[in-house]
Amino acid sequence: MKFGWTILLPSSYVFRGRLIEKLYQDSMAMICHFSKPSLFITFTGNPKWAEIQDDLLHDLTATCRPYPVGSVFNLNLKDLLNQIKHKQLFGPQRSWVLTIEYQKRGLPYLHLLLFLQNHVLFLTPADID
Repeated sequence: MKFGWTILLPSSYVFRGRLIEKLYQDSMAMICHFSKPSLFITFTGNPKWAEIQDDLLHDLTATCRPYPVGSVFNLNLKDLLNQIKHKQLFGPQRSWVLTIEYQKRGLPYLHLLLFLQNHVLFLTPADID
């Protein structure tokens, strides 16, 4: 390799600027096409879930054991998305955009923009319950 040459990585190369920019542009195009999302849902991993607590030994915390935390979060996330998609928890959806990030304590959390077919207004907590 010679110095001064520019090497462009493809947008499929994970966690680089081009992929992040492409995903951002795709999300903005969905918002332009479907208008504003109907729901913004945050789903956070909970270190007090029974499955995680059963796996911890003695004085360990959930941050000491990231594998069971991630596995339990993924199982609960799949269940949530199954309820939204197949059981139509909030009604029929058109599309969604999601991102999974990690808190400083190492716990995963999800941000989900949900585009429903009928713009149902959820004005009170009782409407969601």
